[in-house]
Amino acid sequence: MKELVSIITPVFNGIKYLEGCVQSVLEQDYPHIEHVFIDAGSADGTVELLKEYSLKYPGRIRFLSEPDNGPGDGWNKGLKMAKGSIFGCLGYDDLYTPDAVSTVVEFLTAHPEAFFVHANCDLINGDGEVIGRHNVRGFDYQAFADTALHISTTSAFYRREVMEKIGWLDSSGDDFDVMLRITKNFKAYGIDKVISSLRIHDSFFNPDNFHKRIKMYRQTYEVSRKYGGRVFSPLALRYYICLIINRTHLEFAFPILRKSYRKLRRI
Repeated sequence: MKELVSIITPVFNGIKYLEGCVQSVLEQDYPHIEHVFIDAGSADGTVELLKEYSLKYPGRIRFLSEPDNGPGDGWNKGLKMAKGSIFGCLGYDDLYTPDAVSTVVEFLTAHPEAFFVHANCDLINGDGEVIGRHNVRGFDYQAFADTALHISTTSAFYRREVMEKIGWLDSSGDDFDVMLRITKNFKAYGIDKVISSLRIHDSFFNPDNFHKRIKMYRQTYEVSRKYGGRVFSPLALRYYICLIINRTHLEFAFPILRKSYRKLRRI
């Protein structure tokens, strides 16, 4: 019997990109999938669209709409609702390639010892144009804790037993926190193939506003340190530099320093 795969998607006022996300899962060449949406009380047509799809595809698309305490709360609700034995998490603005799920299921079937697998991911802008790529590299936990570079959550899948072991998410829903906890307990297996597209646009996790970005960098820094990231890791240095910029009122220099940091981080 084929394993059921549960895709979890928290959403709030995501009507602009939501249909593309839904279609990318419906168009998978692996048939045994449920797509679980957790809506935080949208007022932009998101709920109506999800209702329409859930009626058209009963069992394949399920949703819950109610206020929550943040992305982590939504993700937890979705995981608890999920009926599958394999989980994936896809942002409402992100996409899968048509063979994403079959690629993962085939790998896990061929490697029963594997509980967590991740693959390559295209980075796209708001218009869907490819602007970069995340490639799977040899996994090293310390390097991951120091840089957050090794795993793209949209291209990560794991067996139900993984979440049962590591527990639930906090209210922030920080996927770096989740990936660190998973890879601290389970070996990370990689697939050198693009299976998803991560949309890069202004949001909580990719804000254009400098002060919002400091808040995000602080959260990433604290997660890194919590799970063994070094005091002077690239993530820590990024946060320290932003603090200096903020205190010296040199926000205008941030875009230049950000580009320099990205180049150094790749090296």
